[in-house]
Amino acid sequence: LEELANLVRLHPGSEDFAELRREELRRGEVRSFAPPFGKDLAKVEDVGWALVVAEDTPADVRKALQPLVDHRSKSAGNLLNDKLDYKKGEQVRAWYTRMGIVPSELEPEQVPYYLLLVGPPTSIPFDFQYLLGIDFAVGRVSFETAAEYARYARSVVAYETAGRPGNAHEVVYW
Repeated sequence: LEELANLVRLHPGSEDFAELRREELRRGEVRSFAPPFGKDLAKVEDVGWALVVAEDTPADVRKALQPLVDHRSKSAGNLLNDKLDYKKGEQVRAWYTRMGIVPSELEPEQVPYYLLLVGPPTSIPFDFQYLLGIDFAVGRVSFETAAEYARYARSVVAYETAGRPGNAHEVVYW
């Protein structure tokens, strides 16, 4: 068990998380790890939506995702953020600090709960994604071309704005 604990301590960024938690406990701060009062995690309008894009992502990829951003803005309103970025080599703790947030406290005005990472794991590493997933609902899209991102954005919008599919249950006897 001690070996496993040592491996966890060796993981980049985990030491910073532990130190942050020790500081909070010293100050007598106790968090419930629950969403803020009155916020429903299932409702985008309560907790927001954001894109997290690697800093070197081409402008045409961002432009290709604009229909999806516009569509999400209808439900997320002022809790939509399409300006979040990831700097190459950045650890989660440093990203939290740069965003002005702390682990396990949802502040959708700063960083929305629903995050869509844009790009391959060579741009935004999997370990960053997994650590973000502790506090946020994180997804990822990764395509080769801007046209594929545009097709994805259009298909999501089309699916979500289409009328309800016919799925009535019917029993026929003969």
